[in-house]
Order: sequence, then C-alpha cells, then structure tokens
Amino acid sequence: MEPLVSIIVPVYNVEKYINTCIKSIIGQTYKNLEIILVDDGTPDNSGEICEEYAKKDNRVTVIHKTNGGLSSARNAGLDIATGAYIMFVDSDDCLVDNAVEILVRDSLKYDADIVQFYLNHITSEESLPKQISYEYNAELITDLRQMYWKMFETVGSGDSACSKLYKSMIFDGLRFKEGIIHEDVYFTTFMLQKVKKALYLDISPYNYLIHSDSIITSAFSKKKLDGILVLETRINEFNRLGFTDLENHAKEDYFLKLITLWCSAKKVKDRESIKLIEEKINLFDKSSKFYFSRKMEIVYKLCKTNIKLLNFYYMYKKVMKQI
Repeated sequence: MEPLVSIIVPVYNVEKYINTCIKSIIGQTYKNLEIILVDDGTPDNSGEICEEYAKKDNRVTVIHKTNGGLSSARNAGLDIATGAYIMFVDSDDCLVDNAVEILVRDSLKYDADIVQFYLNHITSEESLPKQISYEYNAELITDLRQMYWKMFETVGSGDSACSKLYKSMIFDGLRFKEGIIHEDVYFTTFMLQKVKKALYLDISPYNYLIHSDSIITSAFSKKKLDGILVLETRINEFNRLGFTDLENHAKEDYFLKLITLWCSAKKVKDRESIKLIEEKINLFDKSSKFYFSRKMEIVYKLCKTNIKLLNFYYMYKKVMKQI
C-alpha cells in the first residue's frame, strides 16, 4: 500500500489564492493524502473556503486557531499529522499534478529521509505547469557537511521548508521556532542534523508565487531584523560542529544581510534600526578574522568605508552589478 503523505497548509488572508492551492493538492496523481489546512485566525473568508473543501473530500482536515504566525500554524499541523511523510505547502503556492507521486517514489527508491527539489518562482498564476517530466537527475548525499553546502548552492530553495518531502520521523522532537520570520533558515539549520540520507532532484514541482504581500517583497520593518539573529544562530552552529568552511560562508551571508537591512532601514529613516545594524557591522568588523571570497572582499571593503554615506544604497546596488 502507498504510504500516507500529510500535507500541511498554513492559511492566513489568502482568499485570492487558496482555491488554486487546495485544488492542486486534491488533484494530485498520488491519492493517499492527509491534507491539513490550518486556519491561523485569518480575517478573510479563507477559513470558510477551507471548510467547503473538507465537506467535499474526506482527506481534508481543517484546524481553526488564533493567529500565531507561520511557524505556529505549521506546528499545529505537525501535532495532528499521521502520515509516514510530511510536506508543507504555503497557501498562495501550488503543486504540479504529479509532484507527490515523484517525490514518494524516489524517497522509497533511495530510502531517503528528505527529498529536496527546486521551487519554481512565478509572478502570475497564468500558464502554470501541470506536470513535470519523469526524467531528471538525482543525487544522494549522506555527509552532513555536503548537505549544508548543497543547501547553500540551491539558492532560493535550499532553506525553504516547502522545497522538501520529509520522513515524519524527522519531526520527532523538532518543531519550527515561533515568533520570528526567516523561520525556515533557522529550521533547516537544525533539521539537516537529523538526516542520514538526503536526495536532491533536479526538478521544480512546486510553484512559488511572488506577490506584493510576500515577505521578500515587503517594505522594511523591525521584524526583518530577525534575519540577523537567525544567521547568528547558524554561524554559531557551524562553529560548534567544527565546519569552518561553512562558518565562513555563513558569515558572508550574514554581512550581506546586515548591509541589505542597513540600506532598507536607511530608506525609511528608521534610526533605531540603523543604529542597531551599524553596531552589528562594527562588532562583525572587529571580531571576524576569516577568508572572504574575492567578490565579498571587494563588497566588504567598499561597504565598510562607505557605511555613513547617504547614497550608500545606490552605491551598493551598483557594486553588486559590476562584480
């Protein structure tokens, strides 16, 4: 018998997108699904829409809870999930029709604890792919250091909780950190330490919709400073594991995050955040004695000497385009 797959969908203020999302899951060629829709106190009609699908399909379960954020909603879904496998789908995204079929088949074939794939970043629901080819490259990795490097290499997908099929045992004693954004970066840092076999597929069965409400396109807010703390946690974890090469790479990401947030805070004249970020940059400059890549060495030196300039944001964008 096909193993049960639990698909957890946090739902909040997405009535424009939720139908496309749920239909893509219900319509999977793989049928043995447990579809958990978590209404995270949504103020719109998304919760009612979810209930309509539960009436039509007995595989659908709806949880209604007070708003606690994305991590809280995912954790609520995990608490009741009974599948041998777990997937996360954000409620403004959708799957191609044969996504789960392919992922489960290959997980069984390689006995993989997680199956990693690419996200197909889209800006419109028009012309969404419905199927993906059954011919593609697959790579099995069993070394933790290599798994982390693969995470860095698969930019835009490696850190995402939605870009993987998981054996449910991965979540024994593991949950998403609540109350922060950039929770996927925090989660992936620790999740990979529970993985013995990771399978990487050169396919994009998941359509990730980029729109004006997305975190990555939203204006600066103090919550975005969570990204600093999350990356500090990653640096400390790589240091604990003795992965110096990964620690250095994470420090480059950290420095870029600092200057990117500095630029964003400068645009909205958030003086408190600017001061905090500049303190982090100065502390980083005094404590970091490690090898930068050539590209980052140039960016680092230029940004360090121009941190006080009012036109820093434009200078930085220009630098990044030229190297």
